[in-house]
Amino acid sequence: MGNPNKKVLVVGTDPSAVRLGMALQSTGVSVFQAETVSDLQSIALMGGAIRSEYGLVLFGWSSSGTVEVASLLEHFIGPQTPAVFMVGGVRRLAWVNLAAPSLEWNCGVSVNALNPKLCPAAPRLYLSSGPKIARWATLFEQSKYDVQWCGNRLGLQYGRILRDLGRGLLLISGGKTLQEDRLLRVRYARLLNEVHRLISSAGIKPCNLMGVPWVIAPTLLRLNNSIFTWLAARSFAGLADEADGTEMAAGRVADLVASTCDEVIRLAVGSASDVSATIDLREQLGELIEHGDRLGVQTTSHWG
Repeated sequence: MGNPNKKVLVVGTDPSAVRLGMALQSTGVSVFQAETVSDLQSIALMGGAIRSEYGLVLFGWSSSGTVEVASLLEHFIGPQTPAVFMVGGVRRLAWVNLAAPSLEWNCGVSVNALNPKLCPAAPRLYLSSGPKIARWATLFEQSKYDVQWCGNRLGLQYGRILRDLGRGLLLISGGKTLQEDRLLRVRYARLLNEVHRLISSAGIKPCNLMGVPWVIAPTLLRLNNSIFTWLAARSFAGLADEADGTEMAAGRVADLVASTCDEVIRLAVGSASDVSATIDLREQLGELIEHGDRLGVQTTSHWG
């Protein structure tokens, strides 16, 4: 299949993208990070030969300005260069595709990568498949990531939404854990039931990012504490992996609200869901959305 160009550009500061970049660097890959638009503009001013040397983009831009950043990439990254979209949001993915159509956009979700103490297992990297990104498989594995290929970008993004609903609940729980708090698990189970039904009714098959099928996850979450700990806690441990830091909780909740609740709301409004189910879902999402409101996050208001 040929060796990829071993020069990686990490765009933004998303922890999962930065950690993957660091892991690739440990294998001998040259990794550069552009944290700001100014950083990207500086790279864009370099000579064309230098600019085209990047063989992979890890897109971890989770703040505003997504379209501007992707447009800059379009101008200085070579055509068909694989770019891994590592942040949440279905619409955001559509935006970068439109702003940088010459890149090979793939989706990536890393699990168990940020806190080895909480999750000692090897980090898992879920990737949508593409002809160019496949060339990086060996280097990802050399970086100590367990690579799982998911063929559908949309399915991977909606799988991320189902997972991130649990992350959001943990972030606003005040330090509670799924293992210790059955009421928190039941809340997550109800959300999974409703949102998975909604996604499936739209003809989308969300990728499994938990180690257990989404249809089974709510049943496991409703088990009592001792049985859940013995039987299923490990499958959900990755949620705490990215939700344990309180110093970044505000920013994380804001991004989660924008990339999960808002996407679910739009999907519900655009589907043929019955009104009672939609109202019930809105009530379940209420606490996350209220936290987002306090953080200045604007969510879709098409709830009637």
